Amino acid sequence: MKNKMTRTTCNESGFSLVELAVVIIIIGLLIGGVLKGQQLIEGTKVTATITEIKNIQAAYKAFKSAYGLPAGDLPDATVRLANCSAGATSCEDGNGDGIIGGAGVGAAAGAGIVNFWEGDNFAIGDENTQFWKHLSLAGMITGVQANADLVAWGESHPASSIRGGYTIAQTRCAVDGAVGGATCNASPEGLTLRLQNCLDTCPGNNIEMGIGRAPMSPKQAEMIDAKMDDGIPNMGKVRSMGPGNGGVVDQCEVEYNGGESKDCTMGFITPR
Repeated sequence: MKNKMTRTTCNESGFSLVELAVVIIIIGLLIGGVLKGQQLIEGTKVTATITEIKNIQAAYKAFKSAYGLPAGDLPDATVRLANCSAGATSCEDGNGDGIIGGAGVGAAAGAGIVNFWEGDNFAIGDENTQFWKHLSLAGMITGVQANADLVAWGESHPASSIRGGYTIAQTRCAVDGAVGGATCNASPEGLTLRLQNCLDTCPGNNIEMGIGRAPMSPKQAEMIDAKMDDGIPNMGKVRSMGPGNGGVVDQCEVEYNGGESKDCTMGFITPR
């Protein structure tokens, strides 16, 4: 009887190779499920961001078609847009010069900025901010507060599904080098929708941020660029910029490297 009990006890201790294999398979499936879930979440954010960009670009074109001038630049907005009032909704008229915002670094007065990462113009009364106010009061976008009097994501400027939010800039390039010179190649002429993380805290009058502080990773930026344009960060209608603090920039400006660090700021050019 004693020997029998001993044998039974030994048979019941530990795991068999089959049991261990099953456990390893289950762990592998769980890890794979987590990774797949993360990929799905990332893909959903990228898809939502692309939808936001296209909706804003469509609203810009629709407003210009309906009112003859871009949102933010409309000189009689307080007359033509319902509830547009400097007192009630911090909504103001533009100057009607056809350019959203004033001059930026290296640009002539009224010409707009040279490169999409230059200039902020985020004050509530600036045309770049009134752009969102006019679109909202015209019923062409959501995601901003029509009566916002403070500059913040989700209030004066629409927030992004991925990180940060959107601002607008009018970019201008010159072939003779008088405006921008060779660096003008980085941002073709037109209206640029900018996806950035800073708002009224951008360093050095540029919208680039330090390493890890931009809206998206090179991996996410490449997904957006490939779906909307050519997948090349420094060509086409979708452009990308790297950290502005002397960090590694190639992964956002020359060739996407699939990295995960939040280093890329993006611009989406819409012809005038």
